[in-house]
Amino acid sequence: EVLEETGGGLRAPGDSVLLSCRGYGYNFENYPFRWYRQAPGGRLEWVSLSWSLGATEYAAAVEGRATISWDNSQSKSSLYLHALQPLDSARYFCAVHTETGHPSELQHRPAVRVPVWALELCRTVVKLLLPFFPCFKPILSPLTV
Repeated sequence: EVLEETGGGLRAPGDSVLLSCRGYGYNFENYPFRWYRQAPGGRLEWVSLSWSLGATEYAAAVEGRATISWDNSQSKSSLYLHALQPLDSARYFCAVHTETGHPSELQHRPAVRVPVWALELCRTVVKLLLPFFPCFKPILSPLTV
């Protein structure tokens, strides 16, 4: 099973951005889904939590500016963020809570390149703070403002 993130790139304050995460080997209808972000030199920050049935929660920093959408036929979830602010400049991550309830790097066989630091971050954060999550991958083109 693999998560592949796309979107991002250079944006100006006030612009919008669409980030997408597609799961291979997952049916998103069955799992809670989360977005996180990490600013350069900053800590990992939770952005949103959603279920395919429509329930969503957003961090205060993006409340009212973020929208989650789903395409279950493609096992794809997208995060639309508008009225971008300098504080939105970060690398964004997606994560899926699977039935197994155990972090496992085997659930994310690298179909795309994953920097070593991302795997180290995954091991540290997932095992210490998010014990019920598998490892996750960084988007290929980080959002930069």
